[in-house]
Amino acid sequence: IVKIQPRDLQLFYTDLPNHEAVQQRKKDSVTKVTKRTVREIHKIIRPAFAYAVNLGYIKFNPANDLEQPKLETKKRAQWTEEEVKKAISLCEDPDLLLMMQVMYCATARSGELLGLQWKCVHIFGKDADHPYIYIDKELARLEKNSIESTDTVVYLTFPAISPNQKTLLVLKKPKTASSVRKIYIPFSLAEKLREHKK
Repeated sequence: IVKIQPRDLQLFYTDLPNHEAVQQRKKDSVTKVTKRTVREIHKIIRPAFAYAVNLGYIKFNPANDLEQPKLETKKRAQWTEEEVKKAISLCEDPDLLLMMQVMYCATARSGELLGLQWKCVHIFGKDADHPYIYIDKELARLEKNSIESTDTVVYLTFPAISPNQKTLLVLKKPKTASSVRKIYIPFSLAEKLREHKK
């Protein structure tokens, strides 16, 4: 590791996209190493060299200040107001309809709504003057063998449907602190939720 210079790592990063990617699952098409994978590799290499610096094997971290491939961010497709109105008008299932309305009004993700509990829906008593939903959990699917070793706070693990199942549904804390939030909702939606709870 003493011989590795920043230029060596830079050439390595630049050359990686020319190589065939290792496939996690069987796929028909052969793909190359992606820009995202190069960035993930850098996330492993940089702290490894930082550790070598701390132990005194090398004097500086050659992975610092390297140029990484820029990711092209794709804008998520959003429904227009007309599309939302049409979907709501076509929905015949009252439970699904209410969920769509909450999702639209609260701008919440489906996993957040599926993880919502009544204790987080503040639409009664003093909260009725300013009704809100408190998002602090989400329903997600995690690899069965990584649930115990993950840093993610898991509140509840749902039983597997079959013994060969590799993933499990869990109720967990959201990934980021900014995902935990209070969302005020319209009075009309709060009334629909009160009726639904009855």
